[in-house]
Amino acid sequence: MAVPLTLTGLTNLSPISSILLLLTCYLLVKLLLVGRRPSNLPPGPRTLPILGNLHQMPGPHKIYKSFQDLGKKHGDIYTLMVGSSPLIMIQSPKIAKDLLDKRGANYSSRPSLYIFNEIASRGLRPVAMPYSPTWKMVHRINHNILNAKVSRAYGPYQTLESRQMLVDILDDGAQYKRHLQRFSNSISCQMVYGFRTLSWDDPRLQSVVQIFEEVCDLGVSIPAQMMDCYPILQRIPRSLLPVARAGMDIERRTTELFLERWLEGKKKTLDGSIMPCHAAALTGVQKEEGFSDEFASYLAGDIVEAGSSTTADQMLGFLMAMVTHPDVQKQAQQEIDAVVGRDRLPTLDDYDSLPYVRGCLKETLRWVPSITILIAHSPVKDDVYEGYKIPAGSSVILNVWALNMDPESFPDPRRFDPLRFKDETRSEHEIAVGNAGGLEDGKAPPRHNYLFGAGRRLCQGIHTAERSLFLAMACMLWAFDISTPDPDKIDTEDLRGGLAAVPAPFECIIKPRDEKRAEVVKREWQRMQDEFLDPVTKQWVRVPEDLKIKTYSGAESEGKEGKA
Repeated sequence: MAVPLTLTGLTNLSPISSILLLLTCYLLVKLLLVGRRPSNLPPGPRTLPILGNLHQMPGPHKIYKSFQDLGKKHGDIYTLMVGSSPLIMIQSPKIAKDLLDKRGANYSSRPSLYIFNEIASRGLRPVAMPYSPTWKMVHRINHNILNAKVSRAYGPYQTLESRQMLVDILDDGAQYKRHLQRFSNSISCQMVYGFRTLSWDDPRLQSVVQIFEEVCDLGVSIPAQMMDCYPILQRIPRSLLPVARAGMDIERRTTELFLERWLEGKKKTLDGSIMPCHAAALTGVQKEEGFSDEFASYLAGDIVEAGSSTTADQMLGFLMAMVTHPDVQKQAQQEIDAVVGRDRLPTLDDYDSLPYVRGCLKETLRWVPSITILIAHSPVKDDVYEGYKIPAGSSVILNVWALNMDPESFPDPRRFDPLRFKDETRSEHEIAVGNAGGLEDGKAPPRHNYLFGAGRRLCQGIHTAERSLFLAMACMLWAFDISTPDPDKIDTEDLRGGLAAVPAPFECIIKPRDEKRAEVVKREWQRMQDEFLDPVTKQWVRVPEDLKIKTYSGAESEGKEGKA
């Protein structure tokens, strides 16, 4: 009787050799199963052994559109296997609301972000922290010193910076990008540290912008993703990995910059010379909570880092909208002229009286979001949605661009139309947390954008960001005509960057609408300098009487901010 060759071969092997052979076969099978999509996960494109869908991951150019196209093929919730790690993409407002908002407590963590969080941030950047007692403390602190009431108190800082921004553009309109960057950075620095940024040439401004761009790009780079997809790579000595060395260099420079600024603000707080700002409150927090200066420096620096770039980036999107939709610009200017007139500049008090300008703000956030894809959320516990399993620790990513470009929610989505929001009177925070805000039927409509995040990861600087954007847009429309030689040459869907997105360079010409307005801009800036700033240093020496330093109590209620 013939004996199968395989059994004969095994019979002739020694016991140890047989065990090694079987172990090798077992490990090979296990290896080939890496990258395979479990059947109970949301569907997705076909996978390859070991790679999963890594070979299908979009490149850096218009990644948000590539993910959107995959969603059109595989559904509003689909899975990409990146090695053995599931990446679950969401492209539906309903699913985003159901998971990230309504189940926000479970989706409040972050997946493993080895390069972004552990290497480039040493676990100290709040935006990248996983859910933990430390993150909960940060969330509580930020609510106390960044809530709507406190943000409104800092309106004078925003007003003064908007006046310098107008004068800077009036004097050198070709450098409008730098002037917008200084404007947003100076607001952030004044609110957080108590000092102004006088010029784009300030090396501290350039450092914070450069670091933010680098960490955002590094965090989504292919090498960084590989470290998360194949954790065994994390055992390689960091000195041998270029991506790890780059992360360590970013962390070193970040700590130096943040710590220098924090210690300066803390010293002024303790000696009583600081202007009203977050550092004054945070010094009290540190005394109560007992955390280190490095931790405090990242807590403060994270606010400045994000605020310095995203507001300026969003303003570039607004300018792109104005030059490609001149009819919208004209209508907005007509509204401002009717309400404000020619003899004064717009203020934050004009917010309720300028519904079309508010519509321009909300439509800008939808039409060209400065965050096209949210940083991944991660479930704390396994979840099930419509029969699909969403494993704890997996990456759940919301494609903001896809939601904003949904033709069912926004017909003709690439048309910039502020009238989409003509009946919307709620703030961005009220919209995000589902507050009906006095609507007739008492029911809040779906969110029109997720730019500021979702659930308990909702950006706590949302109040300040909205007010800064409104003021900057209203002032620029009041003072300037904004144009471009050939609007057809601008690709309005070409947004560049990693986690933060900015329109590709385009030609923009900014000129005063008339000489009278130019004189009003100059006069108002001079008045504010004379009233509030030191004539030599140009720093605040006097603030309005109602601008008080925020105190902190750990017993204060968190309220409902950032919660579903």
